[in-house]
Amino acid sequence: MPLILNLVNRPVESRERAFSEDVKREALAPRPSGLDDWEPQPDGSMRNRKTGISIIVRNPCPPGDMEHEFALAAYNRAKNRR
Repeated sequence: MPLILNLVNRPVESRERAFSEDVKREALAPRPSGLDDWEPQPDGSMRNRKTGISIIVRNPCPPGDMEHEFALAAYNRAKNRR
């Protein structure tokens, strides 16, 4: 019962003030980044929530493969030159 009385005793905010405060709060809130639209899927792909487009990125050179080893060695040599 005391809770109801406390709610009734609160001053009522005007509609204009409530609207302007809500508009200000929304304008000052940061926009969500584009990364927030993407959600990871169990298979490792990413799906866009807005468009439904899915992207799958796969490594064409899995570790242990000869091409992978050569590419990794070339990358490490280039990295060490800097």
